Amino acid sequence: MRQLFRGVVVLIIFSLVIHFFIGAADATENNVPCIDEQKAIQWNRDFNINLSSFSKANLCDRNNELYQLYESFLVLENGQFDRGVSSQFILGVVKEDQYLKWTNDRVFRIRRGRDIPYATAYNSGGSITVQDGWAQLSSLGKVGTLIHEARHTDGYSHTQCRQGPYRDVSVPGCDPSVRYGGAHGVEMEYYARVALLGKNFHPTYQSMARLMLLARGHFVFNQPPIKSLDGLFFRATSGETYYFSKGVYYQELSLLGWENWIIKRGSTGPVLFNGLEAAVVDLYNAQIAPIRDEFTYFKILSFPRPEAFVDVEEFDDGPQKYLLAIGESGALYKYSFGRSQWILMARGSYRQFRTRSLDGTLGVYVLQANSEYAHWDLSRGRLDLMPQKWPQDVVSVAKMGHEIVMLKRDGLVYLLSTGQPIAGLPFISQIVEAPIYEENLGGAL
Repeated sequence: MRQLFRGVVVLIIFSLVIHFFIGAADATENNVPCIDEQKAIQWNRDFNINLSSFSKANLCDRNNELYQLYESFLVLENGQFDRGVSSQFILGVVKEDQYLKWTNDRVFRIRRGRDIPYATAYNSGGSITVQDGWAQLSSLGKVGTLIHEARHTDGYSHTQCRQGPYRDVSVPGCDPSVRYGGAHGVEMEYYARVALLGKNFHPTYQSMARLMLLARGHFVFNQPPIKSLDGLFFRATSGETYYFSKGVYYQELSLLGWENWIIKRGSTGPVLFNGLEAAVVDLYNAQIAPIRDEFTYFKILSFPRPEAFVDVEEFDDGPQKYLLAIGESGALYKYSFGRSQWILMARGSYRQFRTRSLDGTLGVYVLQANSEYAHWDLSRGRLDLMPQKWPQDVVSVAKMGHEIVMLKRDGLVYLLSTGQPIAGLPFISQIVEAPIYEENLGGAL
């Protein structure tokens, strides 16, 4: 832990992130650093905060929304960064030691609103209204939102999305490119600085910044700046998890205590899912425990849902991205990003998703209780029954380099081309394809 300067204003970055760990011990009021009252008064004046629109301030309660807003100002004011690392995301729009001043110069008023419940925040001529979505964000997300909205005051608006989950949504939500230097670009610049150059941030906060950049960099720019590699993740029956990419097996992931969570594909890489919530693994810092997911589409699991889900899948079909679910009743759902709700697509006795057919063809396939399985054609919105049933001894099919492999219930992984098991592997319980990025974000930074 590193304590920042300013005498009474003590900012312990660890305390900012302790509540992001799933299952971490709750912080108590005794170890929460209080916000200095004089600083709060100053910020109320500088940002013209509409205090009556927020709940009453409690400067020692992290659950208090005004505390969370002041905490964001502390992070903006006290964050320290190195120099010297070049990055396509660090455009120099904001000077690294001027984040609070830069934001204050562009934000003339802050109020709490509930007029657009599905939104995070919006900017009207420098007056920012934070919504229910903002209240649910982590400290990092709240800081990023302030920077994002402040950039809109400079006249940088969004354009129609040509790819990603908001591709068919009429409301503009994307930037043309990173080089455009718009609201998304300046927000990503902050995340890149924290991940690559941060000096006094807790490693978990830096991991979150890296994951946020990876996740959002995929869909908020019409010229996507980040490219991924194909990776295959193995989970052994003994609990170890490791991955394969470019012909090489990589280190075991530190997932002790997460044995009851299954691995799913997320836009940042592997996501852990337990049926109720999700956590993201940072492949680039093995010392960091999985972090509550507010990066991939799995974060939508924290929103209201029509019923309990037994399986969820994030899937990319060309430029279009989908979040799909199977309900406890056996029904199929697709999440509508434009309407911010789950849409019932079909009723049936569906039980599990697969992302490859028995011959290795990529797509969304749904297994039924009677072992029949169907291809879900997402672009046409139809289900086509496959000609053969899913064998009871087959767990899943995946791509491994240039080969198609099949995991069977005997714990062995077989090459589809030869029918022979791969030698040297331990007994495996799960194989999952997920994107991998080169060290330090694949040169994406």
